[in-house]
Amino acid sequence: NWRRQHERAVADAARAAQDHSKALARRAHAARDKPDSSAEELKSRLVEALAAYDAKTEEAERVRADLDSQLTRAYADHGAQVERLRHDLNAKHEEVMEAKGEASRWRGKWEDANRAKNAMESEKEIHR
Repeated sequence: NWRRQHERAVADAARAAQDHSKALARRAHAARDKPDSSAEELKSRLVEALAAYDAKTEEAERVRADLDSQLTRAYADHGAQVERLRHDLNAKHEEVMEAKGEASRWRGKWEDANRAKNAMESEKEIHR
């Protein structure tokens, strides 16, 4: 889920930068086609378009870095949560094993008591 959001945001930022650069290129192309445009004016517009493209590219990289850090934090948080749950599961498993051991000991004592009781009853029957 985070990865899809991250990839979508990076793709959107790249698409926005590309659209912006295309618009600037169209504007520069339109300006070039004007007969009254001088070479210096076209050059300044091209420099402006390239600067704007560089700014959008840097912004896209900042967005990408921000999303990468968010993804890394989310992954680390999730890993910590999974580790905590694994620890809880192990603790519960130990409790269950202790309870099983106690139940087994209790059953053994109960069986011993029943055997002793049955043996005493059998002896009583034999002596009658």
